[in-house]
Amino acid sequence: MILRQPTTLPLRLASTTRTFTTTPSAQRYKPIFPPFSKPPPRVREPPLIPNDLAIPPYPHGPNKWFKQSNHGLYGGLTRRTGNNVSSKTKTKTRRKWLPNVNYKRIFSIALNRRVRVRVSTRVMRTIDKVGGLDEYLLGEKSARVRELGPLGWALRWRVLQTPYVRKRFRLQREALGLPDPEVEMGVRAEEVEAQVRSFDEKLDQEDREEGFVPGTDVELKARGEQGAVPV
Repeated sequence: MILRQPTTLPLRLASTTRTFTTTPSAQRYKPIFPPFSKPPPRVREPPLIPNDLAIPPYPHGPNKWFKQSNHGLYGGLTRRTGNNVSSKTKTKTRRKWLPNVNYKRIFSIALNRRVRVRVSTRVMRTIDKVGGLDEYLLGEKSARVRELGPLGWALRWRVLQTPYVRKRFRLQREALGLPDPEVEMGVRAEEVEAQVRSFDEKLDQEDREEGFVPGTDVELKARGEQGAVPV
C-alpha cells in the first residue's frame, strides 16, 4: 500500500503575512508636498504701523537688555532671576522667570479693527480696568508712557491720528476754553490723514476677506453703537 504525501503547503508559505512590529507604516506619514518641491511661502500680516510714516521718537528709548519687549505691550516686565530651594537639603539652584506673554487680537474703537499684538497678562488686566486698548494707550501719566515701549508708543501715535480721537480732544478743548493747537502751529490734519488713509484701506480690504465687516463687530454691538465709529 502506497501512502501519498499531504498536499498542504509548508508552514512558512501557508502562514499569514501579518507581522508583529512596533514600527508604524510608512504610508501613514506621506509628505504633504511632493519630493524635491518647496512649501508655499508663508503669508505674513502687514504691519499696523507703516514704515514710511514720520513717528516721533520714543522718549525713553528701546530696551537694550530685554529686546523682545520692544515688539509688544509688556508693561515694563523683563526677565527675572531667583533660586529653586530644595525642601530637604535647602540647596539653591539659580533659575529665571520670563513674563507671561500671549498673542491677542484686541479691538480698538478708534481704529475700528482688531489689533494683533503680543501682550502680557498684566497689561491685559490693565486694559480691562481702564476700559479698552485706546484708553490704555492714551494714558497721561509718565509711568504709563514709560511702560508702553516703542511699539506701544507707535500705536499711541497711530490712535491719535484717527478722526475719532481728534474730535474727542477738540470737544474737550472747547469745553475748557483752550485754543486749537493745529491753528496756532500751522499743522494741517489733512496732510497726516492722507498718509494713513491708503494704508487703512488695505487693512479694511483684508478684514473683509476674513469675514469681518468694519462697524458691525460684536464689541460695537455690545456698546450699543450702530454702524461705523462716529467722526
